[in-house]
Amino acid sequence: MGIDGENDFVFNNRTVICATSASLISTLAGYPLDSIKSRLQTDRSIKSISSCAHKVWSQEGFRGFFRGVWIPLWSISAVRATSFSIYTKSRDLLAKNTSVKPIDLPFTALSGLLSGLPAGFIISLASAPFELIKINRQLEFQIASSRGLVYRDLGTIGSGRDIIKKHRGAITGLYTGLRLHMMRDSFGTGLYFSIYDSLKWLTRSNPNHNLNKLPPQVAAFLGGATAGISSWLLVYPVDVVKIVVQQRMLSELPPKSPKEILVHLVRGSNPDLPPRPLLIGIGKLYRGLGVSASRSTLAHGLMWALYESMMGRIEEEHASALDRDMKIAKNTSRLV
Repeated sequence: MGIDGENDFVFNNRTVICATSASLISTLAGYPLDSIKSRLQTDRSIKSISSCAHKVWSQEGFRGFFRGVWIPLWSISAVRATSFSIYTKSRDLLAKNTSVKPIDLPFTALSGLLSGLPAGFIISLASAPFELIKINRQLEFQIASSRGLVYRDLGTIGSGRDIIKKHRGAITGLYTGLRLHMMRDSFGTGLYFSIYDSLKWLTRSNPNHNLNKLPPQVAAFLGGATAGISSWLLVYPVDVVKIVVQQRMLSELPPKSPKEILVHLVRGSNPDLPPRPLLIGIGKLYRGLGVSASRSTLAHGLMWALYESMMGRIEEEHASALDRDMKIAKNTSRLV
């Protein structure tokens, strides 16, 4: 393949290339915070982010923060590349076949939401088993300790086998919590793209906007961080319930319905005690949100900064190549 062929290949596949590359780096950077978040959501004895980090460091060492990183490193990167591709195609189809075009702020927000929903739904079907294995890897030391067992590092493949074994040998065990996973990813992805596209439209429609005075990478970082935090805030309770459902299966505890878990989290699980005040109970649904917000700020801000930077460079190189080709063609025609 010649230089022109390589340029065309990169340009035609720029969404996948940029999304995969940016996701690999941002996932690795944010993984320790994601690991702490999972522990905070499931271990009620841990009171703060710092105490959780100290506990992981003292009991598991540096490796504990990156336990199970290989699954999300590659699966999340593949998922995001697929998500961006589905989103882009859905947005183009909407603009072509409906009146939903990013011509103003309301339509831009609606376009992002409607294009992101199918992207989130489709990728959740593929990513659910990988995320469950990741959670099992993050919590396996904690689960073994709580059950008085000697911890054994099973590795990623061994962890998948262990989940199937705990689910009476059925491969469906890898899809424990699937409906909650689909709900979280569908609405979360739709909200995510809707918020990012809206912020991008706002800044680009107003040349004097403060974000336009910042370097493009910084503006993209702030937009990605805001979209990540905002969308996560709205779907976070679903994620908490999902992880508790999955943790009970991984700990081989009797299953509970999402409704039971939600009621217990909000109102308390001890029938001999009066129900928690509603506001305190709702606060329980947002346990670990601080570390999730930090992770989202870092991971999504970094991802969009890298994505927009690489996308701009590829499009610039492609435009330069086309310009060179046109000049060569003109010079050739003059000679003839």
